[in-house]
Amino acid sequence: MKENIIAGLMLFVMTVAGARDTPAEEVVFCDSLGRTVTVQAPVKRAVVVIDYEIVPALGVWDQIVAVTRWAKQNDLIRAVRPNIESEFPSIGTGSDINIEALMALKPDFVHTWTVNPQNVAFIAAKGIPIIAANYQNRQDLYGGVRLLGRIFGQSLRAETVIARMDRIFDLIRKNIAPVPRNMRQKALWLYGKPTLVAGSDNLNNDLFSLIGAINPAAEIRQQNPEVSIEQIIRWNPDILFIWGNSRYGPQDILGNPQWQAVAAVRTRRVYKMPVWSTWSPRLAPEALWMAARLYPDAFREVDVMQEIDTFYHDVYGISYNQVSSFGN
Repeated sequence: MKENIIAGLMLFVMTVAGARDTPAEEVVFCDSLGRTVTVQAPVKRAVVVIDYEIVPALGVWDQIVAVTRWAKQNDLIRAVRPNIESEFPSIGTGSDINIEALMALKPDFVHTWTVNPQNVAFIAAKGIPIIAANYQNRQDLYGGVRLLGRIFGQSLRAETVIARMDRIFDLIRKNIAPVPRNMRQKALWLYGKPTLVAGSDNLNNDLFSLIGAINPAAEIRQQNPEVSIEQIIRWNPDILFIWGNSRYGPQDILGNPQWQAVAAVRTRRVYKMPVWSTWSPRLAPEALWMAARLYPDAFREVDVMQEIDTFYHDVYGISYNQVSSFGN
């Protein structure tokens, strides 16, 4: 199977990458920490701490010098880059970057997230362009794809990826349009703890709006607020989505006496998400997967898995089955 994956990926990279489509330019960007960063593009030695799932979508592996530990454990990355463990050194994680290892690589660009501003400031002080991101909605994510497209010299490919995401989102809008407003379902997104939810400033809150779900936790103007089980009972969601990387699953919720008063538990509509990053083009198939569980009748005529498989072929040059076979 690996030989087939590699052959398919080589063809895909030759098709989507080829010569860089953007001439050399100076990219000036204000990141999520309010810092103005200047990057000489296209970069040649990038360290990608976040957004590593955008790398194969753009076909820019030859411009990457290191990834994080999480990237090496990612199902998609392991599928499209089977030798990822030996090909690239790891520089820790977004919250715990190995600064010494990073500096030794002499990168000309680092892309990370905002969790550790001190590290960002330290790396920037060493003269390395570093952009910190924190996506709170789809437009932020689109901005990230476009930014990396410019920085890697693949702006045209970035627009193609966004257009393919929009095609999935349009399909969702079309199918949920007939669902009456008074029939819209309440949904909660649960993180590593069942009482840690997606609030108004969370990308998944924006995702709920797209798929026609009502997020009662949106009344809290935070990204990942922690709430009491009593509050969840008062909200009484119709459906629960559990973050794919959580160490618990639906049975832990369904079998917990504290949760029995919640409508989603009584109707057994508790789902664990696939282990897909939402800071990624895979936000689109994830939204479709969720929408089909939220309003199954509205998607009765849609072959959801075929749509997802086609998306994987178009964006990553690999079938969904090849990716899912790697697991996590």
